[in-house]
Amino acid sequence: MTNELEALYCKNGSRHEVYKAECMDFYGIKRFDLSLIGGTVTLNSEDTIQRSAELKFLTDDRIDFLNDKVKVSMGVYINGSIKWYPLGVYLFVNPRELNGICECTCYDQTYYIQQDRDITPKLFIKGTNYIDVLKYFIISCGVTKINIPSTTLTLNTDLICDHSKNKLEWFNYVAEQINYTKLSTDAEGWFVSRKYVEPSPINVSHVYESNEFSVISGNIGINMDYYNIPNVFTRIVSSPNIAEMKSTYINNDTLSKFSVIRRNGKKITDIKSIDNIANQKELDNLVRKLAFNSVQVEQEITFETLNMPNHNTNDIIDLRSDNVNGIFIEKSYSMQLKAGAKMNHTCKRLVRLE
Repeated sequence: MTNELEALYCKNGSRHEVYKAECMDFYGIKRFDLSLIGGTVTLNSEDTIQRSAELKFLTDDRIDFLNDKVKVSMGVYINGSIKWYPLGVYLFVNPRELNGICECTCYDQTYYIQQDRDITPKLFIKGTNYIDVLKYFIISCGVTKINIPSTTLTLNTDLICDHSKNKLEWFNYVAEQINYTKLSTDAEGWFVSRKYVEPSPINVSHVYESNEFSVISGNIGINMDYYNIPNVFTRIVSSPNIAEMKSTYINNDTLSKFSVIRRNGKKITDIKSIDNIANQKELDNLVRKLAFNSVQVEQEITFETLNMPNHNTNDIIDLRSDNVNGIFIEKSYSMQLKAGAKMNHTCKRLVRLE
């Protein structure tokens, strides 16, 4: 175990942690430190805007609430110096000032993209690279901190983007056609989307176990869901400009309690039409992803740890406690910006498809 992990997991006793909030200009350049009183940061992978924060700080007339941003960080003392961990970059969306104190609801910068729409329809011709299309929705909002891996896939028909969707909706609509994740920001404020990879136990990011170095606090809550889980998934691509494509995944896994076999032949079908996809392979991948996500509802757990700053959406967690063991996917977390505070995790048990 490295010195960093020893400090985070309190191997040598209690740890010393601090928090800060920095006011940044539109381009991400630090202007000054805010006098942070407290707050909470939250990440939820199932929300359209995944990162949010509730911050409390001393009123400062230097803040430009319309153009500035706030970067929140957690610091841990390691060998006499502070290592800072970013917890997200946010917009001052709803500031409320009273008696020299400002309380502000903040959202990550995908809020920019959600607010913008194309007044004049934007045409992308057949053969345009998908990444060029995706980057348009971000760059046209004045954002340049983009981390989206390249692809060779191109549009197989013309695409017209109009005001019927905001640019975040358009981004996620196009990203789904090549099985890229919906748009989010990382802890440093970069806009990210990448090829969807089915979660696997070989990619464990965090291990939490009940022992003398445990950072788990309190009891682990378990929520089970056994009904209305589809076991047949079908998506049909129907467009006048391309040939019809269809993909179906049937859960026939004898080990899955939701499968057609285990439910005595009962089929619960999820069938929808979509109007575009890159190719048949990506359609098959999309349907498999839908099937994979459906079985993750089998067991949802909630638990608390000390604030652990190196978590991200959909991290794989190896949980080893007295009453719950297994591999889980982190779906959301919330942490209070206070030394010794608890971090609330919501995870779903990882269930592999056949």
